[in-house]
Amino acid sequence: QVDLIDIYRTFHPKTIAYTFFSVPHDTYSKINYIIGSKTLLIKCKITELTRNSLSDHSTTKLELKIRNLTHLYGN
Repeated sequence: QVDLIDIYRTFHPKTIAYTFFSVPHDTYSKINYIIGSKTLLIKCKITELTRNSLSDHSTTKLELKIRNLTHLYGN
């Protein structure tokens, strides 16, 4: 068992958000997800959906907390 979760939904459990609009059907759907393991949650900083006026899809964004690579490698 992989034990994957929808990270966006975990951070925004009550938010009603859609990532796709179908013009021919005039309907909204959530077809884009941020899927990850529960252990990844401690690395998550921000999750958000942003509207894109040039497309029928919204952008799905995940920002992670990571260490400074120059600190890790001494550069």
